[in-house]
Amino acid sequence: MHITILTVGSRGDVQPYLALAAGLRQAGYQVRVATHRPFQAAVHQRGLEFRPVAGNPRELLESDAGLTPRLDTTSSSGAGPATGA
Repeated sequence: MHITILTVGSRGDVQPYLALAAGLRQAGYQVRVATHRPFQAAVHQRGLEFRPVAGNPRELLESDAGLTPRLDTTSSSGAGPATGA
């Protein structure tokens, strides 16, 4: 069975998926990881097939469209939307 895992983000975001992919490979699956080029060596070090995802992960995370929570959309605890109270 062939499996493709798509992961983007920082090293900390990608690393767990590399571990998952390596475990699947050891279980006999053919695994491909699609992620950003800065992680290509890490993918190959685990004996996995690499496919590039366009873009720069740092630029994505630092952009307005990135995954970093904005202060105006979370409460002070970071646990959910601000209530305005």
